[in-house]
Amino acid sequence: MKRSYILIAGVIGAVIIIVVVAMVLVSTDGEYLEEMQLNPTDNYIEELENIILNDSDPYVRERGIFTLTDIALREGDTDQIVDFLKEIAYDDEDENVRTAAYANVDLIRKVHPLPQRGSLQLSIAGEIEKGSTISLMANITSSIDVNDAIVGIEKLHKDIECLSSPITNVKLQANESKIFECELKLNETGTYVLPVTLMLSFDRVDSETIQQEIHLTVTETDGEYYVILP
Repeated sequence: MKRSYILIAGVIGAVIIIVVVAMVLVSTDGEYLEEMQLNPTDNYIEELENIILNDSDPYVRERGIFTLTDIALREGDTDQIVDFLKEIAYDDEDENVRTAAYANVDLIRKVHPLPQRGSLQLSIAGEIEKGSTISLMANITSSIDVNDAIVGIEKLHKDIECLSSPITNVKLQANESKIFECELKLNETGTYVLPVTLMLSFDRVDSETIQQEIHLTVTETDGEYYVILP
């Protein structure tokens, strides 16, 4: 019986030692991150990326991501860390670490938005009068290649009948324009709004959305339209 008590006590003691050591390591890493955040070294990016990739504690890795972003924002180095954060957001095995990486890319984009890369030009072809069929034309371009672009009409009034697909997916090559066309039948007179959206997905994190509106005044004859830009 005494030997059993001794064995149990030994196991408990070993567990306590492991826990204490783990707490010391976490505390040490936390203090290191705090010191780094206050006084970043010249090679802080490399040091923090190493912690984010290799530390065994997911919590420390999360803190490392926030520390890295905070310093990079202050130092103007965000362009040097965005691709790294994206890789973590895409591929890391830990969900909380991936979430932290996504959140920090989003923070960087809010502070330093990407330059606009897409363009959307809307027009109407046809007579804008009751009973006629018109074509909504959307001329879309991008300054870079885009494999996943979506353009279309968000919603239609019940008085306007859609005769073709109101939305389409396209691939865009840099500076090459494509035309999206949707045929609409105007069944009644009145004033209507056609909201049109272009969404460009550059990768699994970065995207761009452009929204515009066509305002239609449908009459018995000689109606008109104009485009509202954001």
